[in-house]
Amino acid sequence: MFKVLVQGLLVVGVLLGIGWVVLFGPHYIEYMKMDDVVKSTALTWSAFTEDRARSSLKDNLRMEEIGDVLFEDCTLSQQNDEKTVTCRWYADIEIPLVGQTRRLRFERTATATKDQRLAD
Repeated sequence: MFKVLVQGLLVVGVLLGIGWVVLFGPHYIEYMKMDDVVKSTALTWSAFTEDRARSSLKDNLRMEEIGDVLFEDCTLSQQNDEKTVTCRWYADIEIPLVGQTRRLRFERTATATKDQRLAD
């Protein structure tokens, strides 16, 4: 009886894990992809112009096939000789069988110095 209970709990755990990956996984993958996008954009801006950086941002979002993040979700700001790219976005996830919606909030930031290096 105990063995059957443990096996049942294992199956439920695996199913919940698969459900988590299916619902939330794609959004966290985009979050990880955005790290490269903001870093690339910051470096482009450091080396060239703000217009070129904005163009690079649009191209990178399209090439990486990032659907949650819109160009308007990102800002470019400059303080002294550092150029910072910040993207903030959210994704609403509807959880099946429960009927609730969970909002995930994400943010990625990268700063490049005038000598075209990423700041820590």
